[in-house]
Amino acid sequence: MWQSSIPRLIPKTMLAVAVIHLSCSSLNGASSDDLLKQLVANHKSKRESMRSFSAHRSVRVKQAGGPEATLQFKYWRNGDDIRQQTIYPSGVISEEFVVNSEGKSVTRSLVPGTNRYETSGATKFARAQFRGDVWNALGMTFTQPRPPGASIPLEELLTYAKSSPKVKVETIDGHKCLRLELSYEGQDTLAGAAYPVELTVWFSTRHNYLVHKRKMIYGAKSEHVSEFAITEYFEYEPGEFFPSKAESSRNQDGVVRASYVDEVGEIRVNKPVEKDRFQAPQLPKGASVVDLIENTAYPVDENWKQSGPSKPHLVYATPAHSESGGEVHTSQTPAESRKFNWILLVSIAVVTLGIALGIFRRLKSRHEES
Repeated sequence: MWQSSIPRLIPKTMLAVAVIHLSCSSLNGASSDDLLKQLVANHKSKRESMRSFSAHRSVRVKQAGGPEATLQFKYWRNGDDIRQQTIYPSGVISEEFVVNSEGKSVTRSLVPGTNRYETSGATKFARAQFRGDVWNALGMTFTQPRPPGASIPLEELLTYAKSSPKVKVETIDGHKCLRLELSYEGQDTLAGAAYPVELTVWFSTRHNYLVHKRKMIYGAKSEHVSEFAITEYFEYEPGEFFPSKAESSRNQDGVVRASYVDEVGEIRVNKPVEKDRFQAPQLPKGASVVDLIENTAYPVDENWKQSGPSKPHLVYATPAHSESGGEVHTSQTPAESRKFNWILLVSIAVVTLGIALGIFRRLKSRHEES
């Protein structure tokens, strides 16, 4: 099989030597298979060289026909451990902690009339269900096609290809790149149906083989086009880069549905990150958890341990994120999309109402006690 050409079998002790050798070799005139080996080895070497990482991220989102909104993120990573804080325009703060194979998230809402936040929701999830990763958004990793959602390295994405990927040297926007063309099947999370994906990615040879530009064409019932480009890189050490600004857009049948501007600052690479930063906080007494692994909900104690019986929890499937930050990857028809939006809005309204009533009851109870 063509997959055997991927340098996944290179021993780790020889990987650095292979990367140096390949980097020094001439790109021009090399075969597609040799360029693929060079691309995978260098991209993997770059990813693995970043043992710890932290940054602040801002994403400006403009939906068709809607106002512009800005999401703020704080992100920490140590090995495979991740913590991400998301600050929504409404003031709601969501924090996700991914350690080993398990993830936990906590949502905090501002108590009306005060400057104090209260925990308004807690969730458990599998690592594969974690989405919105800064690394994934900026091309350090990619989104697993089937089942969709998990972040996977480039060498694993290649195993989903329907035929041998094609790689060639191409200069774009003044950047000498390796251009990768890849065809595979994605999966609609709502209907479970497969749909074709044509992915083209340009990796900048000057910037440690990081993604410079990406174009994805997908969909069965209508044509969706997702485009993404890194416009600025931050040099955190001489000759070592990380993306610091990106622009992307999502089109359906030639109409722009959304556009994004992604900025990353306060980038720190291979600097100490405290272990306790990845520890999920204790929960308040009487809290309950939504378990997205088992699709259940149950009461827990302060240390997240189940303290009562489980109840089934209805989870509405949402379209999987594409590789670009904030984008939605779906092959729905307009009618299906409207149906999904209606269900999603109703479910959000119910959850929001429940949170508001809970806060109101707690405040009323405290007022009566005083």
